[in-house]
Amino acid sequence: AIGHFTWGVDLASGVDLTARDMTMVNISGCFGYKGGIMRFAGVGAAIITMMNNSSRCYPVYAMARTTFSRTRKPCFLEVKAGVSFNSILDYKSTTDFYGSLGVGFTLAHSRKFSSHLLLSAVCMPLKAVNTPEGNARGYTLAYASIGLGCAF
Repeated sequence: AIGHFTWGVDLASGVDLTARDMTMVNISGCFGYKGGIMRFAGVGAAIITMMNNSSRCYPVYAMARTTFSRTRKPCFLEVKAGVSFNSILDYKSTTDFYGSLGVGFTLAHSRKFSSHLLLSAVCMPLKAVNTPEGNARGYTLAYASIGLGCAF
């Protein structure tokens, strides 16, 4: 059977695991299809704001959520992969890889609505940028993230 159109939003926070003082808040939206073993298959975008400085990241990604079963299950796997447009500290903007792997837990659901809690690992490798003082950045931001979301 052909799936149905779905869309959703998530609000999350992530703790920086790299000791770079980049703990963040993330708001994201997505749209795509659901059906069969896929709870969601589509695209999404996010706004990531660092809490302790003025850095921002804007990821755009392909996303899939699956329970690996045609019947509704309380847990699901979420995978995201794409690019992020980054404005980190005072360095020039760069476009870098964005990836996330998470486990979600359904909180409530009906025929047209579901809510979930999501625990995920986020990886954002940042390219080195040339500065008058030499190369800066060139490290990977890694986050442990927790978020709440809903899908319609």
